[in-house]
Amino acid sequence: NNNIFIFNFNFNFNFNFNFNQQALSVSTKLSKRKKVNDSHFLDNATSVVNLFKKHGFNETHLRKIVSNEPRLLNSDAESTLIPKFNFFKEQGFSGSDLIRVISTNPTILRYGVDSSILPAFRILRQVMGCHDYVIRVLFNLGVRPICIVVKNLLPNVALLRSYGIPIEFIRKHLLRKPGFYMRNPQVFKDVTMRVEDKLRITRDSMMFLYGIDLICGFSEESILSKCRIFECFGWTQSEIQTFMMKNANCFTYSEQHIQKKLDFLMNELQLKPAYLTSRTSFFTLSLEKRVVARHKLMLILKEKGLLNKKVSFYTAIKLSEPSFLKSHYFMKQLFYGNACGSNLQDANPEKSAPIFDPTIKLNTCLIWHAKHKLPAWNRNLALKSSLLLLNLGLRAVCTSVKNLLPNVALLRSYGIPIEFIRKHLLRMPAHYMQNPQVFEDVTMRVEDKLGITRTSPVFLYGINLICGFSEESILSKCRIFESFGWTQSEIQTFMMKNANCFTHSNERIKKRLDFLMNDLQLEPAYLTSLSCFFTCSLEKRILPRHKILLILKEKGLLNKVPSLYGAIQLSEPHFLTRLVLPFQEVHEVYPKHTGCSLKMLSQGSVVISS
Repeated sequence: NNNIFIFNFNFNFNFNFNFNQQALSVSTKLSKRKKVNDSHFLDNATSVVNLFKKHGFNETHLRKIVSNEPRLLNSDAESTLIPKFNFFKEQGFSGSDLIRVISTNPTILRYGVDSSILPAFRILRQVMGCHDYVIRVLFNLGVRPICIVVKNLLPNVALLRSYGIPIEFIRKHLLRKPGFYMRNPQVFKDVTMRVEDKLRITRDSMMFLYGIDLICGFSEESILSKCRIFECFGWTQSEIQTFMMKNANCFTYSEQHIQKKLDFLMNELQLKPAYLTSRTSFFTLSLEKRVVARHKLMLILKEKGLLNKKVSFYTAIKLSEPSFLKSHYFMKQLFYGNACGSNLQDANPEKSAPIFDPTIKLNTCLIWHAKHKLPAWNRNLALKSSLLLLNLGLRAVCTSVKNLLPNVALLRSYGIPIEFIRKHLLRMPAHYMQNPQVFEDVTMRVEDKLGITRTSPVFLYGINLICGFSEESILSKCRIFESFGWTQSEIQTFMMKNANCFTHSNERIKKRLDFLMNDLQLEPAYLTSLSCFFTCSLEKRILPRHKILLILKEKGLLNKVPSLYGAIQLSEPHFLTRLVLPFQEVHEVYPKHTGCSLKMLSQGSVVISS
């Protein structure tokens, strides 16, 4: 049925329908069952395309939808499609979410809301736990019919839970390969038995779900051919079996990928199978971007005598990027010229010879672009660039030049000052170096989900929140506010003024609200407009100053005691001058709560008075 029509159309919606010779027989059979009126069909198709356009779908999305599900063009937009679009909006889908899911899996629109779509959503929310995960599952489900969610997902998940597999592990694999876990329950049970019988991976192993991915995604001949590659490098059957039980995911890689990795590890580094079977990170980490790059860097540092002690190469590749940069003198030796003989201030990617192969371009591309393309980066370039790279890590340096400028241009088009952008780049650079299309979707979600407009000073904090936390995590923080009596409207207003507060841990938010609302008896309506209560330190600023004000009020030392909000807004020198140093009665109290000594207080008095 999908090949009945091949559609060639431009975006002015002038349609030309060319019948595929192979589909003529199918279309003839359909015409016998139901007479198709060409003009009626053209009216429906135009209405459907206009509806998609109204919801933000572009030409690329439409071509993809029509290619996968051409029958949608014969749908009645008013009675069939609009109710489904309204349902998705009621379920919390943003415009970008809707486009992603429908353009990937347009068959979802062929099913009824009450009979299939709503039950599938309920089941997915029950299993996945949050809205974002539901969207990702639907996106990765591809063109599979949504009815399989209703029929198969719950029995298969129940089977895995009966094996003692945590739901968090199941969710992780559902996000990656949902189709594998929505097979017929009897077929899925047979798959789990084959994982135990063929791969020898037990149900209590952390590799069991990877074994399911392997069995579902590859034929037995394909798995055996990969085993033969290991045998070519001298591995015994026992060693291959042990390795598969610890790292079944490796056998989902292509044969070329496995061969290339084994060639480097066993021929270049002279590592033995017995050593590799117990060190799976050699196979899970990127060969070009991690293993080879760090091997070459350590060779350079070793040749120049810059390593004070012997460092295990396996330990080096397991370190996170920031830890590796710090622990192996990377910033000092590489970026300040000791290891490569280049000066950071004069770095130019067109003239500098790279230390590594072109597989990882760390030589200075990012710094050069930051210096020459972004205004005022030449001031304190070495300090700012090194801080940016240290926070960024190596994983995104190769793509940063490609992604940074379009993303900055997008933010500048929103009217956001470059100074604000620099400030957030130095703190969370990776958030601003995502794929431009992904980054634009993030900005749309900040407006749709958080209600923060582009002109708001906290818009960039909203980007950090969306990039750094899942929707479930943000909702859990909102529920803490609700437990203290905040309404949805008050939480929304507060988020629009202080999105950064929602990046704090749940425990920190709960502790602060407990003090502000239970001890101080402050109301949500008051707190929503006074963000300092949430940005200042509770232990080092709010509590000590609250104690000082209580003592001054009890002893009648001031004619007019300032409000707590006014007190916490004062800088430390001004607070000491006005409310601490003049009163001997609080000299012992303030050091007790802040950790500073009387000597420090007296020194502060001298500095302030001078």
